[in-house]
Amino acid sequence: MSVIGSELHMAASHHYSRTESTQTVLEINASGAQRTAAPERSSTPVVLSPRSREAQPLPLAAQTSATQETDETVVAEDPNQQLLIALIEYLTGEPVKLMDPRELSTPRQQAPATAQASAAASAREADTGISVYYEHTHRIQEHEATTFRAQGVIRTADGAEVKFAVELGMTRSYSEESRFELQIGTPRKREDPLVINFSGTAAQLQDQRFAFDLDADGQTSLIPLLAPGSGYLVFDRNSDGKVNDGTELFGALSGNAYADLAELDSDGNQWIDRNDAAFKELSLWLPDAAGKGRLVSLSDAGVAALSTKNLATPFELRGQGNSDLGAVRSTGLYLSTSNTVGTTQQIDLSV
Repeated sequence: MSVIGSELHMAASHHYSRTESTQTVLEINASGAQRTAAPERSSTPVVLSPRSREAQPLPLAAQTSATQETDETVVAEDPNQQLLIALIEYLTGEPVKLMDPRELSTPRQQAPATAQASAAASAREADTGISVYYEHTHRIQEHEATTFRAQGVIRTADGAEVKFAVELGMTRSYSEESRFELQIGTPRKREDPLVINFSGTAAQLQDQRFAFDLDADGQTSLIPLLAPGSGYLVFDRNSDGKVNDGTELFGALSGNAYADLAELDSDGNQWIDRNDAAFKELSLWLPDAAGKGRLVSLSDAGVAALSTKNLATPFELRGQGNSDLGAVRSTGLYLSTSNTVGTTQQIDLSV
């Protein structure tokens, strides 16, 4: 076959992109700082004694009031010691007291009282522990795409005319992620209330937090604020028109919001509706930054029935800097008074 003529039109395109990002998250969670202090505070201060580290202690006779003044002067002139004191006071919420070495000569008969105070302080410290979370993530993403297109006419010596169109594509993608995580102390807890999404979107959380006694232990925790478009399902057990603590939410204590909801299904049809006695006691809570907000009855919110069926739909909810706000655990459905269907979700809040 001999080619006697041709008309060729060719085009090509190439695209290459590479992104490299580094993200660092540091969370210092002092539980005591995020919980309302109990009426009784520890009377045992954090003790720091620069003099006690000296190799040659002073004789007892020389331990006068001037010793304590000298200790305080040393710390006042040492910026490293000042920084350490500031850090300890920030993390513990307790003032740092410089110890007079004479306190080391406490008579033995006082040891039991000291031990009891230490045990009580340790118990309180365990209850208001400090956790540090550090995460460093490095990501690389590459994408390359090349396309080739050709069309035209080829004429051969035997009188044939070949019309053609050819397209060839080549693509590749590459991604790499390395992550380092470090958790020191007790990790941040997650509590599990149930929310109703009435705006058609999934539940979202904001970086702003408000104080609320989520686990009903008499102490408030700082929990993320719901984004507009969702509200907490509330069972106003004492009919006082407000949300008192986590006992009036679903799942906050049991860890299984849909199981709590199913307990209200008196007729066993897997729906909570007007045929169930508790339905009229249910409300939608739209909290504000002060932890108050307003309660809306389900009928006023346009909710006619809540399904107890649900499926696991794990999804992390992150804030600015990829901070941990919580996670979606599972999703269910509700029927509106206008015969449309919306979603409910169990949200694990980071507290």
